[in-house]
Amino acid sequence: MTKTAEKVAVLGLGGGGSRVAALLASHLGALADVAIADTDSHGIEELTGVSTRILMGGDWTRHDGCGGDVSLGERAASAAVPELREFLAGGRLLIVIAGLGGGTGSGAAKVVAQLVRDAKLTAVLLVTMPFAFEGSWRRTEAEKSLTVLRGLADAIVVVPNDLLFTTLKADTPAQDAFRIADAVLAEGIAGLARLPVAEGLVTADFASVRALLRHRQATCTIGVGQGTGENRWQDAIRTFLEFPLIGGKDTLAQADGAVVTLVGGTDLRIGEMQMCLAAFEQYFRKNARLVVGAYTDRNMKGEVRLTGLVCRYHEDGAPPPPTTFAAHPGNLSALPVTQPAEPEAKRNAGPRKRRKDGQQPELPFVTQTAGVFAGAQQTSIGGQNLDIPTFQRRGVILDVGD
Repeated sequence: MTKTAEKVAVLGLGGGGSRVAALLASHLGALADVAIADTDSHGIEELTGVSTRILMGGDWTRHDGCGGDVSLGERAASAAVPELREFLAGGRLLIVIAGLGGGTGSGAAKVVAQLVRDAKLTAVLLVTMPFAFEGSWRRTEAEKSLTVLRGLADAIVVVPNDLLFTTLKADTPAQDAFRIADAVLAEGIAGLARLPVAEGLVTADFASVRALLRHRQATCTIGVGQGTGENRWQDAIRTFLEFPLIGGKDTLAQADGAVVTLVGGTDLRIGEMQMCLAAFEQYFRKNARLVVGAYTDRNMKGEVRLTGLVCRYHEDGAPPPPTTFAAHPGNLSALPVTQPAEPEAKRNAGPRKRRKDGQQPELPFVTQTAGVFAGAQQTSIGGQNLDIPTFQRRGVILDVGD
């Protein structure tokens, strides 16, 4: 049941974006209008459940895709502007999904983002970044497109594909791994899509979501947590914080706002709902703006799921600090953290002085897990595991410095 006749509009661009959009259609049903747009006729015909299909660029691509040519993808999308504009005009909140690095996703995302900006619509743009094994050229193309999109989108969610695979075992079939990754993205963004349109126990309107996102130049991330059994709401919070794209409680503490959705079965108790949302709120700053919703789903008996779009604003369209990877407790091998700037005093300091006591304090290292390569055969020569750094095999202690 919807609160209003106006719906959320979801648009998937290219092969990757279209797959996630089709999964969202199965999650949302009548709550959203879902369209897919691609230059590959085979990919667009295989997906089901969407309300609109837009086949772009037949005059140049012969409907066989763009072959990684971003300019061709942009040209194809520009020719389809009337169809794209007609679909986008039907939603009060727009969710656009694209994979960057390829021709169609990168090129079409620029065209759609400009259409959204010109029409003064509120939109969330979710983009995935290429895997490391796809090569530096594809990564560079994705970064170029991302730079353009940051200046156009109200809120942008950047998802490194590599992070989605950190919790999977190395022997997971490749086809299953991609299917799981797409499903995780769909579930994460579904919470945002449901919130302003679905009837629920705690509801929010379009105005609240729009105020959080509109013209904010926000960089966002998504998280999903789930729990079952006696401690299900506590487990939902814990697994949300451990979600690869969140990176722990520090991400929430630095956030300027978030859209949070709690869903449980018909057995969800009011006390659980209150305690879960109140406990989750404690991870945010006092002045962070939270838009919260809660509702029940009869298919989730015994379960609680917490989803969130966590936003951080940056001024004048300036990009956020670069991200790197850090160890995290549990079964996650790598999570995004902000790379801190080097203090001014340290940059201007002279050569380090030796300690007068002659002691060499040991540099504390955090044990790294094998992550996605867990279970892979180690590289050994002469009985030594070469996957372990030389200084650790030989027991060398590194100077921690002054």
